[in-house]
Amino acid sequence: MSQRTMQDRLKRRAEIEAEVRKLKTQLSALEDEKDELDEDLMEDFMEIGVQSMTMNGFTFYIHRQTWAYALPKDEGGKQESITRLRKAGFEDYVYEDFNVMSVSALVRQYEQEAETVDVTEDDEFAAVPHELREALRLQKKVQIRARSAN
Repeated sequence: MSQRTMQDRLKRRAEIEAEVRKLKTQLSALEDEKDELDEDLMEDFMEIGVQSMTMNGFTFYIHRQTWAYALPKDEGGKQESITRLRKAGFEDYVYEDFNVMSVSALVRQYEQEAETVDVTEDDEFAAVPHELREALRLQKKVQIRARSAN
């Protein structure tokens, strides 16, 4: 145990707690501002037709990723998705529940495989088997992300 008294440790712990709470509040405000900027930047990138730009040591880029979710509640929800996945032969991805990350990875795999084939359909999820598309709500998430430019 350190040489500090219990009172000293409590005092320091209280100072740390106050600082952590203050920083979390600041972080939340910064995250909100970042989200607003990302919306505008997404439009800017698309308007000028670029995928990435570098500024102040960061490369900002458009990141696209597909995620597979359960059907909406008014269409039967998660249970209906599970039933349809099993019926379509995708039971390996279904438990009493199903893993969104695993099923999303499966959907992305179909998309990657289709990139090597000439897919001319206008449906952005044309590469995904019909049964899988019927069992899930597919959604593209497009975000601005940052990585060190060095």
